[in-house]
Amino acid sequence: MKTCNNPIVSVIIPVYDVEEYIHECIDSVINQTYKNLEIILVDDSSPDNCPQICDDYGKEDPRIRVIHKTHSGLPDTRNLGIRISTGEYVYFLDSDDYIEKDTIETLLSESRYHSADVVFFDARVIGNINNPSYPADIYLRKEVYSNPLKGLDMLVKLLRYKEYRASVPLLFINKKLLITNKITFYPGIVYEDELFTFKLFLYSNTVVHLAEPLYNRRIRENSIMTSRKGQHHFISMLTVVDEMVNFYLVEAKSDNDKSVISMHINKTLTSTKNRYYQLAIKDRVFLDKKIKELQNKLKSNNYLNNQEIKKQCMSIGIINIKREIKRILPKKVKMFIKKNLLIEEVPCFNNTLNSLRKTAGKKRIILIGTPIHGNLGDHAIAIAERQLIAEFAEDLELIEITMPVYRAKSKVIKKYVTQNDLLVISGGGWLGTLWKHNEDAVRIVLTYFPDNHILIMPQTIYFDESKEGMVEKEKSKKIFSSHENLTICLRDLKSYNFVLNNNFVQNKEKCLYVPDVALALDCNIENQDREGALLCFRQDRENIMDFRDRRKIKDSLRKIGLKTNYTTTVYLHQILLDERTKAVDEKLREYAESRIVVTDRLPSMIFAAIKGTPCIAFDNKTAKVKGVYDWIKDLEYIRFVSSADEAISIMPFLLEKGPGKFDNTDIKKHFRKILGKIIGEKIY
Repeated sequence: MKTCNNPIVSVIIPVYDVEEYIHECIDSVINQTYKNLEIILVDDSSPDNCPQICDDYGKEDPRIRVIHKTHSGLPDTRNLGIRISTGEYVYFLDSDDYIEKDTIETLLSESRYHSADVVFFDARVIGNINNPSYPADIYLRKEVYSNPLKGLDMLVKLLRYKEYRASVPLLFINKKLLITNKITFYPGIVYEDELFTFKLFLYSNTVVHLAEPLYNRRIRENSIMTSRKGQHHFISMLTVVDEMVNFYLVEAKSDNDKSVISMHINKTLTSTKNRYYQLAIKDRVFLDKKIKELQNKLKSNNYLNNQEIKKQCMSIGIINIKREIKRILPKKVKMFIKKNLLIEEVPCFNNTLNSLRKTAGKKRIILIGTPIHGNLGDHAIAIAERQLIAEFAEDLELIEITMPVYRAKSKVIKKYVTQNDLLVISGGGWLGTLWKHNEDAVRIVLTYFPDNHILIMPQTIYFDESKEGMVEKEKSKKIFSSHENLTICLRDLKSYNFVLNNNFVQNKEKCLYVPDVALALDCNIENQDREGALLCFRQDRENIMDFRDRRKIKDSLRKIGLKTNYTTTVYLHQILLDERTKAVDEKLREYAESRIVVTDRLPSMIFAAIKGTPCIAFDNKTAKVKGVYDWIKDLEYIRFVSSADEAISIMPFLLEKGPGKFDNTDIKKHFRKILGKIIGEKIY
């Protein structure tokens, strides 16, 4: 057998019944930019031409080792690959998928930089992308995990934000971790990744995320992932849970260890229960004994002191009439029930309703559409709006209605709003089709209150150019242009010209080009000692920046000796009204502690501007970053760029120049004038 000389990375590819895809898979490894590889093809007695294909590749490339074995399943096949591998690092690739040409080089570089035990990364979904179980973004994480953590802490964070993925091909592993802790794949089951990755994280001292889609995951019919789930799948999940419980009982030492492991066991138990109810009733026969064994084991150990585990455990195997009915209902019926018959819990609704009732008959400004989601940019906007409105509200009542409350309860709210109320719709970047549910809410406000004065605070408006986008544009145009007392503020010239050119307003004097209101924010966070670079990039539908450009910028910052820290201005959890100011202040403090910021997020550029932090800004899909930059382009410490090379060239200048100073006095005067005029027209 041919072997590589001193291989540093062993790529293990189990092969079984993938003749259609195997060439693309192996070629993607052979053509890697990093060449010092050991490529191990383990043929698990594949019934097609894969054994011959593997042998042919083995003759062509001395880095390839081909192993033929008796069929025993994926776990055994991977374990054999681990045993015969000689590399410092191990990477597992599924033979119907493929990797980007620089995947190994990039992962190895990141692993060495952080001295990481595990680097986990993202993937694109290819193939049958209409499979509802595998949406296109399922392997694209939205939260930031790029700052290294202990494996246990990283697991907690991933579970908290529901972005834990056990998929082994999305892991780059230091082999020493496997050898030292005797981590292998549990034989004879499917879902072996669940147990392997669980142990991997718990034993790791350093785990880091690389937010790059370096893997291409193929969704196809009749694969292990998509094939019909039968008894063996359910028994495999029971086995996974049982082994996790054993790990808890034997390996968990501290209370924190036990808490995290029980949290993950509960998650896996929930999936196990769901697998049970996906089985046809006839297929559930003969499972009672195995279910009872697990239930008794957990009961004898007090359900690991976790009431959720107790609840999940006791409900497995019980016929749930409501669940069975739901399983057989047509999709349209389910949607009707959800939309029309279910009572929806809406945070803050009772407080909103009480405020509307108590202030009935008084002079009021009603601020509509503020967030409780995790977007800190929108929360900063809401804080600034309240600060500005408060200057005029000595004899006025200010009532805030969050967007979720308004969308869910607009018909109820309508009863309590009078013609004398001034309605202010919160600013942001969500008018148009990208965030259509918010556009729909604004349409409802304009339709329900045709006689009220309505002020839309600075927005970006964007309609995509598809046929559907043009239909939605005409719908909005009809509603907006029908309102006689509408004043709309736009924070970028592109949006401003769009509204004027498409006649969205009756009176063009009521279409105003103004700064982003977050720039008027009063900030009491003192500047800190600064160190490192802060990177804040989009992971959503507004992103237009290539991940390789991001990597190029990161590498350049590291080369000049700056530690790179990742941050986000969008959390995956809710931020309620009483948490808003603290959350924004904490984020501003983070910007005040950094030497330089690189971002394609508008709030990130604004936070850097407010705190005087040198910043390099890229645009997004709606061009709102460039649009708002035009208002602050005189700040020498904020630079807008259109390429990674331009960003890299400007870094030395910004770092040498250092922090700047932000004065928003004129911006505040601008908004005071607008608010004063509109409030004056209402004769308050």
